[in-house]
Amino acid sequence: MNSSIFRNIMVATNGSELVRKAVDTAIEIAKLSEAKLYAVHVIALGYYSITRSGDAE
Repeated sequence: MNSSIFRNIMVATNGSELVRKAVDTAIEIAKLSEAKLYAVHVIALGYYSITRSGDAE
């Protein structure tokens, strides 16, 4: 039985080099604590804004 404080770890990435460091750290923490690691890859598809009237543009 694993008594580590971490059982599950989630890390989000957008593929950038800066976030790569966070992913590497999450992997190391998961290995050391024998935790399950979940990764989410975020892709920006665009955006929309909402006006004061509440209508989407």
